Amino acid sequence: MALSFDDLYQLPLSGMKSAVDDWAKMATHLQTLAEEARDGMRAKSEKASWAGVNADVSRTFISKTAKEFDDMAKSAKGLAQVISEGYEAFKKAQDDLKKVVDEEAPARRVTVSATGTVRASKPLAENVDAAGKHDPDYQLLVRKEQQDIAYIEDRIRVLVEAADQADQDVAKTLRANLGDDPYQADAPKYGSTGEMNAARAVEIATKGDGATDAELKELDGLVHDFRNSPDFTTAFYQGLGPERSVEFFADLTLNSEGDSKTRIAAVQGLQKDLGFALATATDPDHKPHLSEKWQTDLRKVGSSLVDVDTGRRANYQPYGYQVLSNILRYGEYDRRFLTPIAEHAAQLQAADPDIWKRSVPQNEPYIGLSLNPTGQGGGSGFNAMTGILEGLGHSPEASKDFFDGKMTPYDRDGQKMDKAYFERQVGGGYSTANLDNWNLREDADWNIYLKDLKPMDGLDGKTHADYFDMFTDKDYDWFDDRSETAPQIGDGDAQDAWDKAAEKAKESGPDALGHALESAVSGRAYDDDTIATKPIPHSEEQSQLMHRVVEKFGSDSGSELIAIKPEGKSGVLAPMNDSLGNMTAEYMRDFQKGMGASRIETHGVDAGLSDLNGGPLLNFLGSVGKDPDAYGAIINAQQATTTDLINGVADKYVDGGKQQDFGDVRQDVATFTKPGATIAGIVTEARAEAMYVEKTAGDKDFNDGLKNGAKWADRGFGVISKPLEATGVGAPLAWVVEDIKESVTEKYGKDSGEEADKTVNNYLEDRRQVSALAARDAAELGAREAGLSVEEQKKFGDDAEDAANAGSHEGTSRGGGYNPPPKSKG
Repeated sequence: MALSFDDLYQLPLSGMKSAVDDWAKMATHLQTLAEEARDGMRAKSEKASWAGVNADVSRTFISKTAKEFDDMAKSAKGLAQVISEGYEAFKKAQDDLKKVVDEEAPARRVTVSATGTVRASKPLAENVDAAGKHDPDYQLLVRKEQQDIAYIEDRIRVLVEAADQADQDVAKTLRANLGDDPYQADAPKYGSTGEMNAARAVEIATKGDGATDAELKELDGLVHDFRNSPDFTTAFYQGLGPERSVEFFADLTLNSEGDSKTRIAAVQGLQKDLGFALATATDPDHKPHLSEKWQTDLRKVGSSLVDVDTGRRANYQPYGYQVLSNILRYGEYDRRFLTPIAEHAAQLQAADPDIWKRSVPQNEPYIGLSLNPTGQGGGSGFNAMTGILEGLGHSPEASKDFFDGKMTPYDRDGQKMDKAYFERQVGGGYSTANLDNWNLREDADWNIYLKDLKPMDGLDGKTHADYFDMFTDKDYDWFDDRSETAPQIGDGDAQDAWDKAAEKAKESGPDALGHALESAVSGRAYDDDTIATKPIPHSEEQSQLMHRVVEKFGSDSGSELIAIKPEGKSGVLAPMNDSLGNMTAEYMRDFQKGMGASRIETHGVDAGLSDLNGGPLLNFLGSVGKDPDAYGAIINAQQATTTDLINGVADKYVDGGKQQDFGDVRQDVATFTKPGATIAGIVTEARAEAMYVEKTAGDKDFNDGLKNGAKWADRGFGVISKPLEATGVGAPLAWVVEDIKESVTEKYGKDSGEEADKTVNNYLEDRRQVSALAARDAAELGAREAGLSVEEQKKFGDDAEDAANAGSHEGTSRGGGYNPPPKSKG
């Protein structure tokens, strides 16, 4: 019978806590007896010079007795661990439930009855008169009341279900450990409920595609519920082993298409949850976790062909990494696990450029097969690097290591080629000659790295300086990884559809590359949409990589790679422009400093973009700004950053008792406003080209981009300035951020549907004027937030508007040559 709300709320835990303490003491006493029996009685009997039949019987009896003491000690320890685990789960659930009832519910103006029923403390339907119910806001308040009730109900349900699951798991584990004989004390079968559940999960997974729909659903439920448990995940993957772990998922994808909805949902769920579970199991900071040997063996499986659908004459054989990479799309992985996999896979491809392409099945019955059942990121999952790059996109430390230019060498089987490797497996051992033979170098600390990436002898391919160089090369093959048959020659419509689908499939790789780079330079997962998450101070490695990104894609050849053009003529890496826009927003202070405002304080180590001003910096912004999402991120970030910078100027003026010359303060306002306006001018011209010249996007696309990029208003304000405190919270005031968003929407949002006859220059002149007004908003808002007077706010606004006019004019002139007339002063 399932636990109820009242069961959990009223559950007396003192007795269970006493049982935990008693069993812990018992385990300690029995352990002492076992040690005395082993080291005393048994040791003495084995050394004694007994002889005859009686001696043999006595030794056997003593040895058996000592073992029974040891088994009893292990059994007691196992019981204590499982009961303790249950107690902690019940206590946490009960404490959380009481917090919901006593704190969260009243805060939302709802009450919880003794049976768990949730209702409004003062229901609107009973406390608002007829006239009030006709108020336009009444229905909004009713919906809010219903949402609050639903939220508390859901919180209660989750906590009660968690306690009920813990109850069942503890009971199952105790029954399994105690066995059928109440008088027989054996070593426990499972050390925790996680191990017990993992054993059942392994039992089902071992069946592979032979598992029933109901079993797969059960397995998905187990892996989902315990994907964050080190006990469960380690025992699960340890039980399967590296090879079977990969084969299992390959088996599942074999027949997931067209199967029952239950099975498809289970396979898709398992793809996600197996990834999250693997991230937990391979984190060295967790206890327990998978061993280094297990991880090395997994890399060997990754570089080997996996025999799928055995028994067929023409069964297909993907590489292990092609299978594994689609699990790695999910979860944040420790760099000590993921970086070696990413480096090993990239080195395999550098040596054999077509390694993944060759393994895409092209014969029946495998046509249409996908290793990526969820479809995450697009593609069918046969390009192993796409899934691995997605994994790096969720794992910032791993992605930073991957792109740092230091390439740790791995042999074909995934063994790290360090000094011990050479001494163990290479004739001549560790020597300068052997390092040269293997294209390796060593640094001052004796670390060994690859000199560069080269194809194997006899294979076509380029030599690359490092992974960044390889993946951003214009000739890198982001191939169509679909397992599909091309249409018959002459079928024009089918061919067009095929070509479009092929282009779409090719976009998934560059998109994943953008995600990995975004993660590397920011220090957080690319899809972390927690708007309140402030940028992490940038490290030297991150800033150097950002510099390299801008330099690469700001060059003439690099900007062609990300160019957005009509009729399918965009650059091969154009799909990563949204990520490049987010990266620009992340480093907005560096970009504004790079425009010549040397006094701007960057967030962490300076990316050195001033070195790229006058060419790459401008080309980069002009290319990236044509993407609507990138445009939205950049505009929101520059508006928030400018507000933040002006707020910093005003804060300094106020904190100094307004002793600083106000003329100097106003000059600072102009200095800190112009760079943002210049950037806005560049990307606004890029928007104009996209809409009016190349017609690759319209107003709606760019306006949607502004909405999608609103999180950068939250992230960009309050990074350096000193916001006023409100209600004891030192975070930026909500009204400041909301005003920033409102200014962006009002000033940069545009609907030119009725102005289609406008020229680009007319459009830019119009945008320049509203951009200057947006700068005024930023300056006045920053001044107001710092507590300056209305008159001082207005003067800040005047200076910002003038500086923005100059900056916007300069930006559009730099961006591509359009030179709208200056704003009239009349």
